[in-house]
Amino acid sequence: MKLLFSSIFVLTQLIGFTQQRPVKLVDTYQIENSNPGVCSCKIPVNFNLDDPLEALPDSLEDRIVERIDLVYTTYALNPTFDQLKLNNSRVAKFKNRFPFVTEKNIQWTDYGQTIAKTAFHAKNLFHGFVVYYRPKPTVETIAKEIAFIDSVVEGNLISSSRNHRIDSGSSTASKKTVKTSISAIPSEFDLAVGSCYEVTKFKDLSDTATIVKFVEKIRQLPRYAGHQINVSTSKVPDLYLYQGTYLTEVKDCDYAEATTAKTAVLDDWFNAGDYELVQTIYERNTNWQNTHVVMDVTGSMSPYIAKTLAWLKHNQQQNKIDSFTFFNDGDTTPDFAKVIGEVGGIYSVNNTIFDSVFSTLKKAMLAGGGGDVEENNVEAMLSVQSNFKDCDAIVLVADNFATPRDLSLVKQLNVPVRIVLCGALNRTINRHYIQLAYDTKGSIHTIEQDINCQDIKTNKTIKIGTAYYTLFEGKIMIASEKA
Repeated sequence: MKLLFSSIFVLTQLIGFTQQRPVKLVDTYQIENSNPGVCSCKIPVNFNLDDPLEALPDSLEDRIVERIDLVYTTYALNPTFDQLKLNNSRVAKFKNRFPFVTEKNIQWTDYGQTIAKTAFHAKNLFHGFVVYYRPKPTVETIAKEIAFIDSVVEGNLISSSRNHRIDSGSSTASKKTVKTSISAIPSEFDLAVGSCYEVTKFKDLSDTATIVKFVEKIRQLPRYAGHQINVSTSKVPDLYLYQGTYLTEVKDCDYAEATTAKTAVLDDWFNAGDYELVQTIYERNTNWQNTHVVMDVTGSMSPYIAKTLAWLKHNQQQNKIDSFTFFNDGDTTPDFAKVIGEVGGIYSVNNTIFDSVFSTLKKAMLAGGGGDVEENNVEAMLSVQSNFKDCDAIVLVADNFATPRDLSLVKQLNVPVRIVLCGALNRTINRHYIQLAYDTKGSIHTIEQDINCQDIKTNKTIKIGTAYYTLFEGKIMIASEKA
């Protein structure tokens, strides 16, 4: 009976398992649009109701949703009001209406806005869901990601919270001032990704709704990508509706001054994430020598690519990395025409000169950004195995959200695969990658862990990331609890 129970729980895939959503308190919620590989859309709800007021775009059904934020205000008309109950009801109705957002790897967070002190102010703040998803790659989105990578590699981005440059260089931001108004926002606002805006003067912004409308107009500009926008009002001097690195004050006048800096400012997401993953893991595993790196360069991988290339540029690790192979899942081949093992979109380069590596990366990205969720990871690794005869280990830099389409080819690999998983921070590890590492006598690596997959045994559980895994008849399974 005990053996039967163990087998049943091993095969359980956590269906119906739920976790309490984390809660974060902020003055006013601001959408994070700085990540060039991620877009967002808002689904509002009324102040004290739970029904979504709009529909999610149909196009999201075949896209990867990474994160959903539930935004509300902490202000309550009744001190005994049960905010958690309302929030849970909102989430339940949202999931019921949009079933495809129930994927367990989506990060859910409740954001409570604390700035409202009156019912009027609270009702004028945004309430609802903000969905962060990966858009279908286009020529424009790929160009935007490459521009972002260029900025990081060249050291032209700084952290808004840490106030330091990514590299050890230094720079003085140059500024210019332009005039604008609510009705005519000039083209000077349409600047490069990451520039910071400081709205310092404008008139006729006497109520919350008008201010929000003005700020949203700026955010709708074609190349807006999460720039800082900071606003306060002279009629309510203690009411700061948008706070960021710079706190400004509104005064009556005929125009707005917008200060822009050529040195771009990054939001906290870039420093709070695990984007230094490759560097961290190589520094942690000092015995890794003469490895061959295979890297996914499809849409949304740009933050990891940027950090990796910035590290490589300043630390040309020729003794650690012999070559790079970049794959994009078939260049521009339509998904229906992709044949397992013959998808293509694979670009290799010896790691001897940084500029050659960087140009090969860009060539791979410009050739195509992938299509559907699945990718040709194994085909790319087989290419390395064939073209680099001295290869005795492969380091696969993979997307935790994207399962390889060609796992049926794994038996052809005859070297260990060390899998560096991007997008695994605080998420469930894609068990197909653990299986791939197990089958090749390789390992799984996250920002926090190095796991030798041969340590995974039948009837034993091991924690990787946020979940427990075990082995059942040669297959990696998610265990519902620690044994």
